[in-house]
Amino acid sequence: MKGYSVNLKVKRAIPLLLIFVMIIGLISMPASAAERTTGYYEDIPGRIDMDLIGRYDVDVNDPEGGLEIVAYNERNKTAYAVDGKNSVLIAVPISSLKSGKFTDLSTKGYQINLESEVESKVTGFEYGDITSVTISPDQTKVAVTILAKAYNRKGIVAIYPIDNSDDTLGPPSFVKVGIQPNMAVFADNNTILTADEGEPRMGYGVNSAGNVVEDPKEVLP
Repeated sequence: MKGYSVNLKVKRAIPLLLIFVMIIGLISMPASAAERTTGYYEDIPGRIDMDLIGRYDVDVNDPEGGLEIVAYNERNKTAYAVDGKNSVLIAVPISSLKSGKFTDLSTKGYQINLESEVESKVTGFEYGDITSVTISPDQTKVAVTILAKAYNRKGIVAIYPIDNSDDTLGPPSFVKVGIQPNMAVFADNNTILTADEGEPRMGYGVNSAGNVVEDPKEVLP
C-alpha cells in the first residue's frame, strides 16, 4: 500500500509540474504593447518577424460574426473574404501592397450581398449565414458556403466565375448541399467537397445528420 501511495502522489505531481512550466513559459515571453498594436514582432527568439503592410477593416466588433475566412487568388491579386455579420462576400485587390509601407485597404474592392442575391435567385430558400470561401485550383471560380435560416434545412454553395480583372465576378450558379455547410474546398477545378455540420443549433430536440458532399449535382434555378 505504501508503494501505491507514493506512485499516486507522483502521478498527481506531474500534471501540476507541467502546468507550472507552461505558465512560466507564457510569462517569460509576453508581447509588448507596441507589438500588439503595430503587428510587428522583432528579434524575439522563437517568433517570426512580421511587418504589417496592409489592413481591410469591416468595422465589426461582434462575437456573432465579422470578417472571418479569407482566400487569395494569385491570378488577379485579389483576396476574397466572407463577412457573416453583414452577409457579404468581399473582394479586395491587394496588388498595391508594398513591403515596408502600410496601406489601408478599407476603401478598396467591392462587396456582394449574398442574402439578397441568393433569396432573389433561389426559389424558396431563406438565407441564414455564410461560413466559408474557397478558390478553384485554376483560380477561375470562387465558391461560398451558405446556411439556410432553419437549422435543419439544406444549405447552398454559390459559385462565381472569376474574370481576369480585380473588381468583378460573373453571375453565380447555386448547388444544394447538406445541412449547415461549414466549409468547402475544391478537390479539382470541377469538384467541390463540403463539410456539413448538421449540429442542433436550436437545442437537442432535432439533431440533423452531418455529412460530406462531393461534387454536388443539384443545381438550383
